[in-house]
Amino acid sequence: MLLALLGCGKEGCNIIPDAKVNISISQGSTLNLSAHGNYDYFFDQGYAGVVLINNNGRVYAFDLCSTINPTNRNPVTVVDNAYFFDRESGAKWLLDGSPAAVAECPLKGYAVTTSNNGFTYNVRY
Repeated sequence: MLLALLGCGKEGCNIIPDAKVNISISQGSTLNLSAHGNYDYFFDQGYAGVVLINNNGRVYAFDLCSTINPTNRNPVTVVDNAYFFDRESGAKWLLDGSPAAVAECPLKGYAVTTSNNGFTYNVRY
């Protein structure tokens, strides 16, 4: 009963397994990530793929694995440059990875660093 009351606390939301991520992209070699809502998928990275997305001027990196039944590796997709969606569960997340509907846990995020005066984005895990 206590576990049910705790729901998806900080420890309970660390549910996507760790997987290698090694991405380095430059502006011009991929979609222009300098504009809000623009994104790029990297299906060969992370646990179920990785997406880099610009949310109001900040570039985020998230694993594409839905936090609903993560062992199924259901991928999330970007819809209308406005939110992430898992079509299997109907769950939604905001562009900063926080849950918006159905999901209780945020998407698994990866740190994004920049180099070359902000023209290159690097994600390592």
